[in-house]
Amino acid sequence: MDVSDARQAEELVAVTQAQLGGIDILVNNAGIQIEKTVVESSDEDWERLMGVNAKAVFQLCRSVIPAMAAQGGGAVVNIGSISASHADPKMALYNASKAFVQALTRSIAVDHGPEGIRCNAIAPGWIMTEMADSAFDLADDPDAARADAVARHPVGRLGTPADIAQAAVWLASAEAAFVNGQTITVDGGLVAASPLRPELF
Repeated sequence: MDVSDARQAEELVAVTQAQLGGIDILVNNAGIQIEKTVVESSDEDWERLMGVNAKAVFQLCRSVIPAMAAQGGGAVVNIGSISASHADPKMALYNASKAFVQALTRSIAVDHGPEGIRCNAIAPGWIMTEMADSAFDLADDPDAARADAVARHPVGRLGTPADIAQAAVWLASAEAAFVNGQTITVDGGLVAASPLRPELF
């Protein structure tokens, strides 16, 4: 489906309810990036990226929350990014879209918590996907950029999709029943670390 299409979002909810009898969990995981600064970005870039990364999250939440509330509650997990608060270079629209996701997450938690809806976000760091590969490719020396990124992670590696999936499963589970309106950073300690290299001291 085209996640940026409101009609398809509504159809998805209707089909899911018809086939499964209800909706307990929504994970908004679709996302794209465009490697441009603000001045390089076109109106078409805005529409395309914001359509997938921001508008789609809003539309799917808007479509799913009433169905969840009618059955007594549910859990929404939105996939954000550390880029929401730590801007990656030449990723202006992507950074902004992820800030929107985190703010929307808080609003949903506040407005719909009384209906039994929990809404949280995950802010992944560098996760080894094709999206990360294309970001490294922006560097003059992609291999050096990748090695530098690994060195900046206290855990000594980049993340995997499984690292994010496990966090999403926990947030959607009853074990996280008192967690609402939060953004959980899953980045191997990247943004917790000082820019100073420990090996130099």
